[in-house]
Amino acid sequence: MEDLNELLIQHQISSSSDIWFWKDNVRLSFTVKEVRESLAHQIDLNTQVGDFVWNKWASGKSNMFAWRAVENKIPSAVGLRERGMSLPDYTCRLCGIAEESADHVLMQCSFAKQVWNAVLRWVKCPEVNLDGSLKHMLHEIIDIRRGRYIRKAIHAVTLQTIWNIWKIRNEKIFKGKPGTVQKAVEDIKDDSYQGLKQRSNCRSISWQQWCDFNWNM
Repeated sequence: MEDLNELLIQHQISSSSDIWFWKDNVRLSFTVKEVRESLAHQIDLNTQVGDFVWNKWASGKSNMFAWRAVENKIPSAVGLRERGMSLPDYTCRLCGIAEESADHVLMQCSFAKQVWNAVLRWVKCPEVNLDGSLKHMLHEIIDIRRGRYIRKAIHAVTLQTIWNIWKIRNEKIFKGKPGTVQKAVEDIKDDSYQGLKQRSNCRSISWQQWCDFNWNM
């Protein structure tokens, strides 16, 4: 503390007002243009950042989490290992069979598959492949042959399913609460229903209409 106090005493405080400036700009003034020009020398600003499709009918959390999962940026056991973290066990806590990667815990493990099979039966999409990657599965949903708004609703349900499976995984790991497939599916229906009513023009749809919806339109 004495050394710090000595340094502070020696520091001369300017009487001029504080200003923002970009470190690579010799004129000591901050502009967005200067930032962009500096970054343009380091990265290609025209490079496409990815082909993930965001959905306004889904919650911000489910959109963001699904994007991170597709990019393998969620803290799965395998993901943490790849970041240099040592864990006592890398096995999936939902099925206890395989290592917990993002694709495995959210789609390929036995518990997740049971949830997906129930959800896909509900939205009349049993043909969707669950043995590949999340990215491939989401592409299948986007390209499914349905009307524009039906396809968007199914996509929103898909994003919500990804997010809800992860929440179930966290509940089991951190609170010791085992999830059930039936409860998971009911929560997915309810959460996606609330999202549709809040974020789309389908505010008049009832809960029963949502559960019995004709997804083949």
